[in-house]
Amino acid sequence: GKIVDWAKNEAKDIMQTTVVTVGDDDPLSAVHRLFIDEEISGAPVVADHGEVVGVITIRDLLRDNCEERSVERSDLEYFRDYVQLEVDDLRAHGETYVTRLAERVASDVMTSLVITVDPEATIQEVVRIVLENKVHRVLVAEQGENGSSLAGIISLFDLVALLGD
Repeated sequence: GKIVDWAKNEAKDIMQTTVVTVGDDDPLSAVHRLFIDEEISGAPVVADHGEVVGVITIRDLLRDNCEERSVERSDLEYFRDYVQLEVDDLRAHGETYVTRLAERVASDVMTSLVITVDPEATIQEVVRIVLENKVHRVLVAEQGENGSSLAGIISLFDLVALLGD
């Protein structure tokens, strides 16, 4: 196997540049549909000028409907393994779930605390951030005049891929 030179690689060298995002004023019904279509459980939320303003997950959609907003540590685990939603669960929420999804927008329920790294961050820094925050993905964002703009995303898989050929 090859020896990984952690010092030479930077975040921008291993990040995926195609990232599914959600607009901050997208209705939750559209977000829900996007999650199902793309088979994802969460996405970064971006404002008009491309600034990353939050993260939204399937858990946020359900929690909002259940009226129990809690800002516990688990909110940060936005990219943990995809949660399979049982059809019965959604049926149990019934009409209210569908109605609320149409009435509210991404910024109403998103988590504003976003874990990002700079494109020039070393792989070691990325690994440290993943471990410290116990997340499976980190957003790569460039700091600009309007806050941070999304450049890409790094998953645990991208880091592990460095170890193999």
